[in-house]
Amino acid sequence: LQYTANAQAQATRQLSGSLTSVSTIGGQWFKSGTYQLFGEGYGLGVGATTPTAAAQRLATTTTTENATYGAYLQEQLNWRDRLYGTAAARVDKNSAFGRDNGTTVYPSVNLSYLVSEEPWFPSLRGLSRLRLRSSLGEAGVPPGTTAALQFLSPLTYPAQSGDVPGLTVQSVGNLNLKPEVTREFEIGFDAGLVRDRVNVEFTV
Repeated sequence: LQYTANAQAQATRQLSGSLTSVSTIGGQWFKSGTYQLFGEGYGLGVGATTPTAAAQRLATTTTTENATYGAYLQEQLNWRDRLYGTAAARVDKNSAFGRDNGTTVYPSVNLSYLVSEEPWFPSLRGLSRLRLRSSLGEAGVPPGTTAALQFLSPLTYPAQSGDVPGLTVQSVGNLNLKPEVTREFEIGFDAGLVRDRVNVEFTV
């Protein structure tokens, strides 16, 4: 099962004759669930084909659920439709995080400059548009669904009277477990050639 909910609001303001502001705020909620039931049987009689007719019957159930909710805020400034600057931050909380971890913040900034629109930019044969861009940001990957939890696992142990049920430690848990965070910096350009009939993108 997969559930998704999104909400977003945006406001555009003209701060001056050449400067425009676009503010965006939003929220997201995701939930996924996997539910399994597995049955098997051993020692079937002649002509029997179902686990219920077996001499030994085993059943296994598995439930895996994960939920994430977050909010984000973004501010973009546009100067004369040439220079764009954006700053944003996203706050996430995942059900797999440790109970004492709280929320995680992922900031990001990026800059885009349509330098070919400047009057001082030289006229180059075949080049109709050139945009320079760079960005810096963070992203995160949540841990496994039960990685932060402490729980036991049922097992059976041999005894003189036969197998007896028991428990063993399956996970020691971690109340401070955090997501795996990566930071990325990229720089590149977009170029339009031959009256924008050919487009070239380059990113490092």
